[in-house]
Amino acid sequence: MRHRQPGAEVSLTDDGARLFRRATAPHPRAVRAHLVDVLTPEQLEALADILYAPRSHRQPAPSATDPEGERS
Repeated sequence: MRHRQPGAEVSLTDDGARLFRRATAPHPRAVRAHLVDVLTPEQLEALADILYAPRSHRQPAPSATDPEGERS
């Protein structure tokens, strides 16, 4: 069985795409200024390990004998 992640497909007008970019642009800058820029490289690596743990727990890496990552 393959693990499927929910998703959605959307279409934006040119005006809608511009508005979306303007509305979301401050968020990455704030994350960088208040989190990324204040952590050491070692802390960032530890944070990445923590954030990926639930994902890797739900979706184990494909094994050499099962390259598709499918389970029976």
